[in-house]
Amino acid sequence: MAADPDVISKGEFARRRGVSPGRVSQWISAGKIHGDALVGQGRSAQIRESVAVEQLRRSLDPMQMTGNGLSTQLKPPAPIAPPPSADVLPFPPQAAAAPPPPPPSAPAAAADTVEDEIKRLRRDQLLRQEREAQRAEAVSAGQLTDAAAAKAQAARATARLVTTFEGALSDFATAVAAEFKLPQRDVLHLLRGEFRKMRSNAASEIRDQVQQMPATVEIDLDGATDQQDDG
Repeated sequence: MAADPDVISKGEFARRRGVSPGRVSQWISAGKIHGDALVGQGRSAQIRESVAVEQLRRSLDPMQMTGNGLSTQLKPPAPIAPPPSADVLPFPPQAAAAPPPPPPSAPAAAADTVEDEIKRLRRDQLLRQEREAQRAEAVSAGQLTDAAAAKAQAARATARLVTTFEGALSDFATAVAAEFKLPQRDVLHLLRGEFRKMRSNAASEIRDQVQQMPATVEIDLDGATDQQDDG
C-alpha cells in the first residue's frame, strides 16, 4: 500500500512552515495541532499536513504572529495528483492537452488574508513609532511646546511685572513730590488711580487678543527637520 503523501514528519512540517521543530512541538503541546492532524503517538508521531495547516490558520492569534512570526507559512500544501492507473494507457505526448490551472482554493485565500492583515498591523505600528520619534525630536529642538505650560508661565511672568511696577509707584510719587514741591501722599494717590485704569484697559485688550488666537498651530515636522539640518 502506497504511503499517504499528505502525512509527513514533524521536521519536514517545520521546514515547510519556515519555523523550528521546537515551535511545532509547542503547537502540538498547546493543542493547536491535534486530532486528525496527528498520525501516531509520541516522538514518532507524524503530521497530516493539510489538516494541521487548517487548524493553525484558525487557532493562531494574528497579533502574536507579528515580528518573527511573519515568516510562518500557513498556505495549505499543493494537492498531489494520484498516480495513473495501470489499466489506463496515457495518451501519446503529441495528443495530450495541457490541463487547465486549478482555481484558487478558499483556504489559501483566507490564509493570504490573515498574512496581509498581520503585515498591515505591523506596518501601522512602525508608522506610529516613527511619528512619535519625530514628535520627540521636535520637542527637544524647541519646535513644539506644551501650550498650557507656556500660557501659565507667561501669566506668572506678567503678574510679577505688574506687581513690581505697582510697588515702584511709591518711589515715583516721592520723586515727583520732591521735584514739584507737592505732598507725596497726593501724588501717590493720583499715580495709583491712573495705574489701575491702565491695568484694566491693558487686561481687556490682552483678553481680546488671546481669544482670537487659534487653539493649535500647524507645523510640518518633516519640513522643520529639513530646515534644521540645512542650517
